[in-house]
Amino acid sequence: MVSSEAEYRTIKVRVVGHVTVATLVDKKILNDMLIDKIGEELFDLAAKPDTISLVVSFEPVMFLASRVLGKLITLRKRMSRKGGYLRLSDMNQPITELFELASLDKMFDIRKTEADALASF
Repeated sequence: MVSSEAEYRTIKVRVVGHVTVATLVDKKILNDMLIDKIGEELFDLAAKPDTISLVVSFEPVMFLASRVLGKLITLRKRMSRKGGYLRLSDMNQPITELFELASLDKMFDIRKTEADALASF
């Protein structure tokens, strides 16, 4: 099991079967320092050998700066490069619309709930 408390501040990590679930912890992801830290922590998690199937849950997130999209694109590339899989879940309507406006809803596998994302593996 991956320990989130000791390693990460911006994501809560747990393992469900063979899938690693990273839930973003902040409700507002707007400032550059926070966005950089989230990217750092997600990239670190993705680099772990046992992280092959990854779900990033946006469940608590209410507001999201568009700069986060770049971090997620990089995360997707890193997961793909190692032969891994990435799902996004639990997005509210404004965040879903941000992905649609940027045409990223076609690039990412976005599931309505974490349970849907887990079932997709």
